[in-house]
Amino acid sequence: FVSALNGIVAQRLLRVNCPHCAASHVPSADVMELSGLTPEKTRDFTFRQGSGCGHCRGSGYKGRRAIAEILLLTDELRELIVARAPIGQIKESAARGGTRSLRDAALALVKSGDTTLEEINRILGAVRPDYRPYLTFRFFTGVRSAEASGLKWRYVDFERNLVMIRET
Repeated sequence: FVSALNGIVAQRLLRVNCPHCAASHVPSADVMELSGLTPEKTRDFTFRQGSGCGHCRGSGYKGRRAIAEILLLTDELRELIVARAPIGQIKESAARGGTRSLRDAALALVKSGDTTLEEINRILGAVRPDYRPYLTFRFFTGVRSAEASGLKWRYVDFERNLVMIRET
């Protein structure tokens, strides 16, 4: 399978700030922390946020823009996948090969003032040093069970196509 695979594309749509009501904006320290950014890293960013107007129907956003991560498989990446290497090693190898992550593409839009940190955190999830996944998994034969915020979920593995079922 891996020998036939040439590349992988991941894409998301981000809402774009309304050009009619967007104004300069300074994100809060909490949002910066959730985004994994520091004031030093964002010195050349142009933060903007829409306040809401008739053109955007009060949302502050008008339109969407696609971001993408394109991973072209090299021999090194193929070997890592076949060897079932940890995802961290695969990501490092991809970055060395020039792959631009979804987060990097999204941050480029934030830097130019086209979207907000809140929007990229909503779409891509928050990133911070002490971040821990909120799901804890228990593995069973063919069934995975998880608890998230007191809710119970069950994942049934049908030949690697995972189905998520909420238990009541």
